[in-house]
Formats: sequence, structure tokens, C-alpha cells
Amino acid sequence: MKVIFTDVPAGTYTGVQLLVGVDSAANANGPGMADLSQDKNMFWDNTQGYIMIKAEGTSPQSNSGTFAYHLGGYTGDFKTQLQRDLIIPGEATISINGNTSKVKVRLNPARLFHSYGSVTNGDSITAPGENAFTMASMFNTWVKIHEISN
Repeated sequence: MKVIFTDVPAGTYTGVQLLVGVDSAANANGPGMADLSQDKNMFWDNTQGYIMIKAEGTSPQSNSGTFAYHLGGYTGDFKTQLQRDLIIPGEATISINGNTSKVKVRLNPARLFHSYGSVTNGDSITAPGENAFTMASMFNTWVKIHEISN
């Protein structure tokens, strides 16, 4: 996936702050357009909020043979949209001076299952709550800056 940021003030940066998920204002406004449109199947009609992370597939450990984790929730103790401060490893920096800089971020989708365990613990999460929060939080801790180029 490629994300392009424009109008970044010139300077030297040691990290990047990002919000993983959809902010509460966008959630409260209902389904949006483009990638946030309802036809992308990332919006819950029943809770009026976005699914922040969706993982679906098959597994021999699942009682049903499949799993579906639709992780969302944007208010309260179990909100799944989380702010992350990604620090550039080592002594490296990002220099913004009108040129194009690239920051490669790596994530590990398997981390979804490290906190919740195997699909034998449950093959479906489709509503906000503690399990959705736990899985999303573990996933978000494994989003890391991998490489930069100025």
C-alpha cells in the first residue's frame, strides 16, 4: 500500500505519528465516500462505525473451518483506533526539504493471533468489545518503520 503525504513542513524528523483506524469524527458522520464507502464492507450498520481491521480466512483449527475478525469500536475503553508514535531506528532521520522522502513501514498480520490465540479460542469477532480491542492493540504494536530514504 502506498500513502502520499503532501504539505509536510520542511525540517528534520526522528519519527512519524499516525492513527491506525478511522478517527471518531469520521465514524460519527456515518459511511463516507471512496475507501470509506459502505460498498467496501468496512462499515457496521448495527453499531454505526467502521471496521478498523478485517481478517477472514480458513483454518483447520476453527470449529467451522473459517474465521472472521472484524475489529472496530471508536469510543470507550475498547476503541480499536490507536495513535502510534513510530520512531526511526538508530540515528536516522527524515529530512523534508521539498524533495520526495520515502518511509517504509512493515507490519506483521500474524500478530493479530498472538494475543487472542488460535482460532480455537473463537473463530468470530464482529462487534466492538474487549476481544476486538486486544487483537487490534497487539497488531498495532507491530507496525514499525522498516526503512527510510531521503
